[in-house]
Amino acid sequence: MREIVPLQKLVYSFKAVAAKVETLVTFGLEQVSNGTRLILTHSGWEGLAEQSVFEMFEQGWDSQFLDRLRR
Repeated sequence: MREIVPLQKLVYSFKAVAAKVETLVTFGLEQVSNGTRLILTHSGWEGLAEQSVFEMFEQGWDSQFLDRLRR
């Protein structure tokens, strides 16, 4: 864990074997009239050598994680 701000933000470092670079994942929470908005930022890809690894992670957030949260 890098940073925790209750009810606002959670930040942690992430290093996948395939990526070979440490990245930073930030979950921001924002109160809106009909619930809570999640703002997901996965940064630190500048040191990544292969674009295909980045694309693999981008698809993973959309198809696996975020869809589950929506349900």
